[in-house]
Amino acid sequence: MGITNGAIDLGQSMPFYPEYAFNNTYKKPLISEDMYLGAKNNYTKEGGCQDLIARCRALGREGDPASKGNNETVNTACQLATSYCMIYVASGVLFQGVSLISDNHFALLKLTGCNF
Repeated sequence: MGITNGAIDLGQSMPFYPEYAFNNTYKKPLISEDMYLGAKNNYTKEGGCQDLIARCRALGREGDPASKGNNETVNTACQLATSYCMIYVASGVLFQGVSLISDNHFALLKLTGCNF
């Protein structure tokens, strides 16, 4: 079985971005321990990623139960959750110089020892 889009559920996937970047199975951290701890804190702290996702979901259940995407309040809350989580929890790897656009875009594959 493969995962086509692992970002379907931010609430489930977000806490694992810093985990994999720091505690991956190759024992080669892509981020510093400070960045790892900061990302984990940004997920769990009051008003952080986890709370923003919960707010998005609660507003969605109330204001857009059919998920039509036509409720501006819900859309704004969910955009905020997504942006905050991606910037402050998931993107630590990018701030360490591992870019999906630069020559380092194969960094995750290089962890496995693949040479390009």
